[in-house]
Amino acid sequence: MAITIPITGEYITLAQLLKSENIIESGGQAKYYLADHAVELNGVSEQRRGKKLYPGDQVTIGADVYQIEAGHFSKEQLQEKAEQQAILRKYQPSSRNNKQPKGPASWS
Repeated sequence: MAITIPITGEYITLAQLLKSENIIESGGQAKYYLADHAVELNGVSEQRRGKKLYPGDQVTIGADVYQIEAGHFSKEQLQEKAEQQAILRKYQPSSRNNKQPKGPASWS
């Protein structure tokens, strides 16, 4: 029986999966964990901690099987995400309006 992993974005990385399932404590441990343990992605051995896992992928770690699935969002969650993105866009610096000189000539 596979353990279902719902993801909120387009993908997660293998290191994020290991961390979310408390297999490792920090992302930095992923490299060493993958070097010492057998991990398979869709039946193929995988050792890249940054490997992107998409909905439909199946990851086998030891005897455990993880099935990556797209998470389902409520109307409120979708609205909150849209509001967060709007705020980020509003406060993101615009490169068009930045008239400060750049480069070595402006350093003196």
